[in-house]
Amino acid sequence: MARSGPFLVALCALAMVPACHPTRGPGHATLVVRGGPLLRDVFPQVVADFGKQHPEVEIRSDFSCPPCVLTDRVGEGVDLDVFISAGDVERDILAKAGLLDPSTTQVIGSTRLVLAAPPGNPANVRTLADLHRPEVKRIAVGDPEQTSPGRYARQAFEHMGLWDEVKGKLAVNKTGCEVLRSLALGQAEAGLLYGFCLHGQTGEPVLVEELPDKLHDPITLSLTAAPGREGPAMDAFFEFMATPEAQSALRRAGIGPPRASGKEAA
Repeated sequence: MARSGPFLVALCALAMVPACHPTRGPGHATLVVRGGPLLRDVFPQVVADFGKQHPEVEIRSDFSCPPCVLTDRVGEGVDLDVFISAGDVERDILAKAGLLDPSTTQVIGSTRLVLAAPPGNPANVRTLADLHRPEVKRIAVGDPEQTSPGRYARQAFEHMGLWDEVKGKLAVNKTGCEVLRSLALGQAEAGLLYGFCLHGQTGEPVLVEELPDKLHDPITLSLTAAPGREGPAMDAFFEFMATPEAQSALRRAGIGPPRASGKEAA
């Protein structure tokens, strides 16, 4: 469902944390933008571009911490205003922990799940159906319970009727970006990951095929605000991410245009 309703001025930590973000004077506000390591090479520059256009907003971005770690810190207080998610799983985990308000979700892009192989493709993997072959001993995927790439990979395997055959070969990674590293090091004969992870890669894991959309749920990139994080700074950030400038930057990073999924299309 699209983000709706006017946002108030206060930009506090979490609703459960009494202390507010420090301001730098009248009219200034701090916005803490987080995302998982998978987006570390995609969003920091876009976030920085927003900060240049809105000097009245101090932007603090962190794309180093997996969502599963953030949920472990709820009792300590999590510094978070906006979370950028590639897929539904991470966003849902944080929403269940009370760290995000799902009603504020705004889709800003999309991506595809792809099948990749290590350099040279030693197992000669050509399609998803090849993964049951004995030459393919290890398949790198994200954790189906904790990562969106892993969840969509399982959906694709189940749709193809391959899950029971391949689940014993899975090399489960805690984050989606670890799949790329596993392939680069030759620790698996194939892997499933997001297409933008291969964007700009040369001589590293090779693209085998893009999986048809029908094999899994739509993969959207989205913004979601923490509960009670409202105000002009938040509005400006959400609006900026829909501008041609921000969207062009996402295209250059390999992120596709928004394609609303059932959850976001109300």
